[in-house]
Amino acid sequence: MLQGRRRVLVLLAVLGVAFVAPGVPSAQDAAAEKVAYRADSILARLPDADFRAGVTALRAHAKQAAPNEPVIENIDLFVLRRSGV
Repeated sequence: MLQGRRRVLVLLAVLGVAFVAPGVPSAQDAAAEKVAYRADSILARLPDADFRAGVTALRAHAKQAAPNEPVIENIDLFVLRRSGV
C-alpha cells in the first residue's frame, strides 16, 4: 500500500471504520468500454486523435485477452463498515 492509503486506513480505524476488501473489475472488454466514455479527467485532456488511437489499441488488446483475465488498474478503493453495524 502507498503511504497515503495506509494513513487513510489508520485514520478511519481510529474512527471505528474497518477496511473490508478491495475491488477489481472482472473483464477486459468492460474496462475498455468504460474507458471509451472518456469520463476520466486525465483522458479528457488527451487530443482526440490520441484518445481514439488508445481506445482502438485497448479494444484490440481486450479481444486477445483471456475471457477471465483480470483488469488491473492502480486505484484507491475503500470498502468500509462502521463499528457495531
